[in-house]
Order: sequence, then C-alpha cells, then structure tokens
Amino acid sequence: VSTQSTGTVTCTMECAICGSANNLKQCSACKSVYYCGADHQKQHWTSHKKHCKLVQQAQNSGYAKQVIVEGDKTNFPEKGCKVNAHYVGTLLNGKEFDSSRKRNKPFSFNLGQKEVIKGWDEGIATMSKGERSLFVLSPDYAYGKNGAGADIPPNSTLVFDIELISWS
Repeated sequence: VSTQSTGTVTCTMECAICGSANNLKQCSACKSVYYCGADHQKQHWTSHKKHCKLVQQAQNSGYAKQVIVEGDKTNFPEKGCKVNAHYVGTLLNGKEFDSSRKRNKPFSFNLGQKEVIKGWDEGIATMSKGERSLFVLSPDYAYGKNGAGADIPPNSTLVFDIELISWS
C-alpha cells in the first residue's frame, strides 16, 4: 500500500471498498479517498458524503466539527480540567482503529496539556456537557508524519465520534 500527499491530507492509495491499488480515481471533492471503479465509489458514497465536506474544512483549519447531539450549550470544559469522553476513531475508509465505547470505559485526560493529539485538545474545548460531535482531523492535528502503531498510517486524516461526558 502506498500513500500520496494532497496538500495537508495524505491518503492510502487503495480502493476504499476492496483495497485494490489498480486504476484508482480520487474523490473529486476532498481528494482523500480512492476508488477502483464507479461502482465502488457509488457504494462508498453513502458513508463518505458525511465526511467529504468536513475533510475539506479540516484541510484548511486543522479540524472540522459536526454536532451530532447538542449538549447543554452552557457548560464548557476549561484548560487544565480532567475530561471524560467516549469516542470511536476511524480512518477515512471507515476502518475503526480504536473505541472507548467497545471497552465500555470513557477515556480521561487533562484538557489543553498536550496529553492527547492537538485536534482533541482544541476540539473538545469547543464542546458543551453532553454534546456528541463528529470531528475530522488533518494529519497535523492527529498523529502527523509518524502515524500511530500499525493501525494509523503516517499522515492520516482521522475521524472521531466524540461524546463529552463530564469533567472536573
């Protein structure tokens, strides 16, 4: 599997459906997902369309956010507080790489202390209590050129479904 850099987004050069590396064409809008044929592009579009516009926004600003469930819109965590959140992390092709929900244990960290990736520190600070949002993070706001282990390739754009539960 090879990768190609397109601005701030680097993509795995394989079909998002079958993994083929032959006769690939990019999503014309976000240029972050590849398909080996029109039938696979059509098949993947249902899941990709919700991310496509967000990927374009993340390319420009580091991350993009789409609220799934509104929070209380009043209470926001402050820098230095310990936040508790549930999340599911996926690559742009939909492959899940981690989930606190599957472990049934919220993830905790100190906000704004660089204990997590930049997209989390900045993105979660914009969430109110009880909010659940979809975040698309550019590589610079995720794991960058190093990636993370075997599951997150270098320069990956990542998608996180995050629910802010509480903080102290």
